[in-house]
Order: sequence, then structure tokens, then C-alpha cells
Amino acid sequence: MKRSFTILCFNLLITSSLFVSGCNNSNYQNLCTINFYVENTIYETKKINKGEKLSYIEAPKIENKEFKYWTLDLNSNTEFNFNTIVENDLNLYAYYVDSDSNYIKLEQDDIRFTYDDVYKSQYTGVIPSIGNPNIIVVPVEFSDQTSYKFNSKNLNTLNALFNGNKEDNTNDYRESVRSFYKKSSYGLLDINFIISDVYKPTITSRSFVSYENREDGGGTYKLIEEFYNEGTINDKKINFNDSIYDLNNDKYVDGIWFVYNNISEYDAQNYWPYVYWYYGNDSTINISAYGNCSAYFMYEDSSIGQDYHTFVHETGHMLGLNDYYNSSIDSQIGACGGLDMMDQNIGDHDAFSKFSLGWTSPYIVKDECEITLKPFSTTGESIIVGNEFNNSAFSEYFIIEFYTPTNLNELDSTNKYPNRTLYYSKNGVRIFHIDARLGKFSNEYNSSFMNEFLN
Repeated sequence: MKRSFTILCFNLLITSSLFVSGCNNSNYQNLCTINFYVENTIYETKKINKGEKLSYIEAPKIENKEFKYWTLDLNSNTEFNFNTIVENDLNLYAYYVDSDSNYIKLEQDDIRFTYDDVYKSQYTGVIPSIGNPNIIVVPVEFSDQTSYKFNSKNLNTLNALFNGNKEDNTNDYRESVRSFYKKSSYGLLDINFIISDVYKPTITSRSFVSYENREDGGGTYKLIEEFYNEGTINDKKINFNDSIYDLNNDKYVDGIWFVYNNISEYDAQNYWPYVYWYYGNDSTINISAYGNCSAYFMYEDSSIGQDYHTFVHETGHMLGLNDYYNSSIDSQIGACGGLDMMDQNIGDHDAFSKFSLGWTSPYIVKDECEITLKPFSTTGESIIVGNEFNNSAFSEYFIIEFYTPTNLNELDSTNKYPNRTLYYSKNGVRIFHIDARLGKFSNEYNSSFMNEFLN
């Protein structure tokens, strides 16, 4: 039976900040009590210091009900803003609506598998997409590259690029790689990048480039093999078997970044950014994906060396995401038209990418219904329509998001990134046709899955 699907409206819900003063309890002048009510019963009580922000809590699931938001007044239809500075005791109420049987919300526990699972099936590691993984960043200083050295100033710049935060003045650009992914994942992924001591390889940059040109990863393999045996952090040899480098316990180091002391735009072509896996001859080395590029890309859109764009894009590969641009020289057609972080390195990640990494819980349409979406950049809300949907990102379907030029989209929608198109500058609905079905193949060594298509 043919079914029709109608999405009737998409509204941007704007909540205003609330600022209230004066705690009521004279015995605890510096504490405020917040009661969370669910169906007229206190579900949870929190006490926080006066002048702090309240941490979000998840509301319980109620049969045939869908939780929408916490509110100060069930009759006001106003969502409570958790960025509010709390100065008073508060009562917050869980606002639910009757569930529409024609659509469901796919909860995290119901997602069948993510990119992490796909790569595990191929006996290949990626950075875990949820949690707090530790990724080693290696400043590589070739002896014959003298125009740029990783002195204390440039090491601080490297740390600001990967770990800084504009809110505490440790990053003077818009985001660091860490803060980008924490926001993009809605707080589910918080990568800690550990800067190693400056690594001075025995091979020169000319030899490195020669090895790279001879075979894929030939130069980086030599660096990995040497660094694996000699690399240090704070003058202490790195123990790559330490569990702090293996969050998901898959026996692989979660990831390594190499940044080379090349700053020339012309020579940067020889140190082009890419991500690969170690398939060398040393069987004792178990490393998931590694990223590498010239320090030139730190300065592409930042005179102070904190441009995150290239490093966020390549870290996306280390998480398992593919390039979305068309690599064929015979066609200029691309699925995203250049407008995506995994296309031309701009904006935030799209609805498919975030779903495939386990960061979102889309609405799944079963029949004609009405769904109101809030901005995807801040909520992760999206809609999936597809007859053959299999409760994972890896099937064929349409995915719909409400785009706004805010949050991680704001920078590239207001300032044109070098040699790129200006990102979407107006609110709108984005609809992607996804065909990411997995194919199964077998050989005498293993049986595995692989990604076939992404449109």
C-alpha cells in the first residue's frame, strides 16, 4: 500500500532568558532549591549555588506521551532556558504531549549500530564517537625545515587550536577542535587532545615526501614506527598499551594526529591533510586512524594559527565519516554542493553524519503526521521518512533538518572561508536523500560490512 507523508510545519522556538533574584530560605542564603515535577509529583530535587546555571536532566519516559521540555508554567508553552542564571528557588514542570502513533522518536538504545560498529566489523578502529577519548597530537619537527619551529609559543598555539575554549580565553578563534565536537555532538563527545613532546624524526622532510609519493602512507608509516618506540609526553616514554588511550577497549590506540613544521603554502601540497590507518610491517603497533597535515593549515583563516576547519574535517574522518564531495574529475555534481563540514570544511556536521555517530534521536515517520522541529544546530532534532528504514543510519531514507545559521554554522554563514562558498545565511529546511546501505562480503580471512553509497 502506498503511503503519503506530510510535514506540515517547522517552527523556530525561541526561549528568553530568565533572571530572578533572592533565595527564599534565609538559612541557606547561597543555595537554591530546584524541584522537577512530573505529573504533579516531585521527580527530582537539586540544590545549586546562587548565581550558577542549572544542569539539564532527562525526563522519564511515559507511555503514550512525548516529552517536549521543562517549563516554569505548564500553561505558558514556554521552554525553560538552562542558560539562565539561577538566583531563586524554582519549580520546573515536565511538559508532555500525547504521542502521535504515526511517528515515533528513535531513542539512543534503539539505534542498531553506528560508524564505530561498522569499522569494528572490519577489524579497523576509529575514535569513539561518544565519551571522553584521549588523542595524542604530535608536533613533528623535521631538521631541514627551519622556517617554523615548535617553540613554546607555537606549542601553546597548537594546544589552543585543539583544546582551547573561547569562553575561558584559551582560544581566540571561534572554536577549537575539542569545543567544536563537544557542541556538534550535543555534549556526547569531549575529546581530550594530549600534546606530546616535540618529535624530531631521523628522516628529513625530503625523505618523508619521497616515501609518501612512493606509496600511500609510506612516510607516515616510518614516523609512526619510530614515534611508537620513542615518543614521549613530558619527557616520559609513552605507554601505548595504557587504557587511557583506548576508551572503547578494542585494543587499538584511539587516534594520533601528526602536525608538521611546514608553514609554506607552496610546500603544504607535499603535506596535504589526510587520514589513514596503519598497515605497516610492525605487528606490535595497534593504532586506529591517524591524521596528519602541515602546520600551514593552522593559519589558513587565522593569523594566530587557530583555524580549526581542516582539523575538524580530518578528525571527522578519524571518527569514521567519509568525504561528501565528488572526487571524480569528470563531474562537478556533489551531494552537499560544498556546504558541509565533510564537504568543503565549512559549517557544522549534517543530520546524517550526526545520526551515524549516535548523537541524535530522529523522529521516524510511519504515516501522515505533523511534527514541529526546533533548530538542528542546537537540538539535533530531525525527521526520517523511508519505507525500508532499519533503525540505523545505514539504510535508505530521507532525513530532514531545520537549518539555522547559528551556533557552529554562524561563522561560515557570515564570513566566507578562503576559497569556499558562503554557507547558508538564512533559515530553511534541508532534506537529504541517504543511501548508505551496507554490503556484506566474505573471504577466507573474515566476513565484514562496508559502506556502499551516500547520496
